[in-house]
Amino acid sequence: DVNSYLSFVKEKANINDQASVTEMINTLAKQIEPLTLGKINRQDSHIRLVARKLLTSRNTKIEEGKITSIIETLTEKMYSHGHGIARTEAKGIGLSIEVPEKQLEDLFWKLYCEYEKELEINTPIDGEYELLEDEEKKFENFPIAVIESEKLCHKFELQLHLKKKRQIPQNPQININLNLNLPANINVNDIPQQIQQLLQQMTNQLTQQVQNLVYKEIVKQSPVIGIDVRAFGGRWIKK
Repeated sequence: DVNSYLSFVKEKANINDQASVTEMINTLAKQIEPLTLGKINRQDSHIRLVARKLLTSRNTKIEEGKITSIIETLTEKMYSHGHGIARTEAKGIGLSIEVPEKQLEDLFWKLYCEYEKELEINTPIDGEYELLEDEEKKFENFPIAVIESEKLCHKFELQLHLKKKRQIPQNPQININLNLNLPANINVNDIPQQIQQLLQQMTNQLTQQVQNLVYKEIVKQSPVIGIDVRAFGGRWIKK
C-alpha cells in the first residue's frame, strides 16, 4: 500500500520534484506511525533479499539486470498477493518458461490436486462463518506450505486463533448494591463480630462475582466491529 501510494504520487499525480515528494511522505507519516513505516521497509527489503536468493540459486544463471527487473516487477508493480501469474505473463516478466509435453503436464496437474487436498486450498476459513455461534475459535495444525523432493517431505503448520473484536464501552460503571436483610426479630448488634465479618466477606465476594457477570454480559452484547486473527507456533514438520 505504501509503494502504491508513492507510485500514485509520482505517476498519476505527476509530482516528481523532491520538495513535493518529501511533503507527501510527511503527510503519510502523520497517518502511519514511523515505526510501522520502518517495519514495512524492513519487510520490503527482506522480500527482495529472498527473491534475489531464489533467482541466483538456479543452475543456469540469470543476468543481473534481468534479476533486478524481475524483482522490481514482482514487488512494485503487482500490488495483489492473490494475483496469479500464468506462463505468458511470467515470460513477459523475464522468467524462464518451458512448456511441458501433455503427459508431463497431466502429471503436474495431478500433483497439484494432491497438494490442493493436503493444504485444504478449496476450504478457506471464513472468520464470520466460523464465529457465528462462538466468541473465539482455535485451529490446530493449520497447513500453510509443503516442500517435497523425491526422498523428503516437510510441511509447515501453525496454530490459528480467531476472536471477535467488539466495541466495548471504556470503564463502564457497574454499581451493585447487595443489602443483607435480616429477619425482624434479629438485631445486627447481637450477631458476633466474627460472624459479621464473615457475612461482609461473603457479600463482597458475591458483589465482585455479580460485577464480573454483568461485565461479561456487556462484552457479549457489544457490537462486533471485526475479527482478530492471530497465527503462532509455526513449525516445519517432517512427513
